[in-house]
Amino acid sequence: MYVLTDPANYSAIADAIRALTIRSDTIKPSEMSSLIYDTQNAADMILTGLVTKPLRGNATEIPRRAFTWSQFQNVSNVTFPRCVSIGDVAFYSQSLLRHIEFPSCVNVGENAFGNCFVLSEASMPACITVSDWAFQSCLALRSVSMPSCREIGAYAFRGCTTLGSINLPSCSEVGAYAFYECTALTSASLPECRSLGNRAFGLTRISEIDLPVCEYVGSSAFASEGSGHLRLVSIPACVTIDQGAFYGCVSLSKAHMPSVETIGFEAFLEAYSLASVDLPVCRSIGTSAFASCRRMSVANIPTVESIGREAFVYCRMLTRVYLSQVTSVPSLGSSAFSGTPVGGYTASAHEYGYVYVPSSLHAQFLSAPNWSSYSSRIRVYEGE
Repeated sequence: MYVLTDPANYSAIADAIRALTIRSDTIKPSEMSSLIYDTQNAADMILTGLVTKPLRGNATEIPRRAFTWSQFQNVSNVTFPRCVSIGDVAFYSQSLLRHIEFPSCVNVGENAFGNCFVLSEASMPACITVSDWAFQSCLALRSVSMPSCREIGAYAFRGCTTLGSINLPSCSEVGAYAFYECTALTSASLPECRSLGNRAFGLTRISEIDLPVCEYVGSSAFASEGSGHLRLVSIPACVTIDQGAFYGCVSLSKAHMPSVETIGFEAFLEAYSLASVDLPVCRSIGTSAFASCRRMSVANIPTVESIGREAFVYCRMLTRVYLSQVTSVPSLGSSAFSGTPVGGYTASAHEYGYVYVPSSLHAQFLSAPNWSSYSSRIRVYEGE
C-alpha cells in the first residue's frame, strides 16, 4: 500500500520523486520499506511495487500533478479520508485507476481524473465543485452521485461513454459540454439546477428530463443531431431557451415550458414529434425556432412580440396559431409560415391553417409587413 500523510512541503517530495530512477520490475516486496522518503515535515511515501497497489493517505490537500508521474501508473484504488481539495491534473491519465474514495473532498481540480479510462467508481459525498474536464473520458465510469455538489464545470464528464445515470440533488449550475457524448446516459436528476451550459447533454440517451427550477437552457444543450432519445421535457421555470437547444430531438413529443420568454435560433429545429407548443408568456421566437416540426398542429403564443424568419417553416400540420392576447401586431420575419397550412400548404389529409388574433387588431394584421402575405388566413379570435 502507498501511504501519504499530511506534508506541508510538497515541493520536497516532488523533487524526491522526480529524482527516483528505480524500475518497478526490479523492486522486491521485501525491499519496499527501503523506499520511504522522510522529510522534516514527517511525510512518508512508499513507491512502486511489483503488482497493482492501493493508495491511501491522510493528506488534506493533493497538489497539482501529484500522481501523474510514472511511479504511480500501477495505482488501482485511491482513498484519502481527510482530503478536502484535489489539484489540477492530480491523477490525470492513471491507466489502472479503478476506484476513488474522497469522503471529505469539496473541490476537484481541472482534469484531476481526466483520461482515467478504467475508473468505474467515484465516491465524493461532500464534493461541492467539480472543475472543468475533471472526469473527461473516464470511459468506464458508471454512475455519479454527489449529493452536495453545487457546480459542474465545462467538459467535466465529457465522453464518459459508460455513464448511465447522474444524481446531483444540490447542483445549481452545469457547465458547457459537461455530459456531452455520454452516449449511455439515460437518467439525470437535477432538481436544483438553474442553468445548463452549451451542449451540456448533447448526444446522450436521456428520454425524460425534469428541471423544475432551471431558468436557462444553453445553446444545443440537448441537441442530438437526428439520433435523439429525448421524449419529454419539463422546464416550468425556464425563461430563456438558447439557439439549437433541442435541435434534432426527433422523438420529443411534449415540452412543458410555461415561463419561457425567449426561444432562440433553431431551438427546436427538426423536433419531428412535437405536436404542439403552449407558450403563454413568450415574447420572442427566433429564426427557424420550430422549423420542420412535422407533427406540430397547434402553436399557442398569445403574447408574442416577435416571430423570426422561417420560425415555423415546413411545419406541415400547423393549422392553428393563437395570438389571442397581443396588444400590438408582432414583427414577423419572412417565410415564417411557408410550407405550412397557414401558408397555403395542403395535402390530402390536411386542412388549411389559420392565425387567430384579437378583433381590435384584425385590420392592422391584414396590412402589416409580412403578415399581409397571410391575409386570407388571419381570423378574429373568438375563444375556444
